[in-house]
Amino acid sequence: MNQLVYIPIFSCIAVNLFSILLARRLSTGLSNLKKISEISEIIKRGAITYLNKQFLWILLFSAIVAVLLDIFFGVFKTVAFSLGSIFSVISAYLGTLVAVNTNYKTAESAKEGFLKAFFTAFS
Repeated sequence: MNQLVYIPIFSCIAVNLFSILLARRLSTGLSNLKKISEISEIIKRGAITYLNKQFLWILLFSAIVAVLLDIFFGVFKTVAFSLGSIFSVISAYLGTLVAVNTNYKTAESAKEGFLKAFFTAFS
């Protein structure tokens, strides 16, 4: 098998690990504002519930497509599709959680002014 096949796999793993590190950095420091923290938790629970429901349908669709790919194109295309689906789901999950945490940090920073909130949103 061609060695170039491993490049996308390792790239996806590296990018997801880097995203996890950035997410951990973002989540340091608890909110001092109770109301913002409560609203953030409600939004986070809603986002996770939505993602879990969405991923259930994606899993069903991906399983059907994987079976069809295996029948018509073979195991290598099926594995590539399955890995792509898995990494896509991981990226979507991490992205949503980072977005929710960033919004809550930005809302907290807005108490100190526009520039502080602006730089928090883009850091």
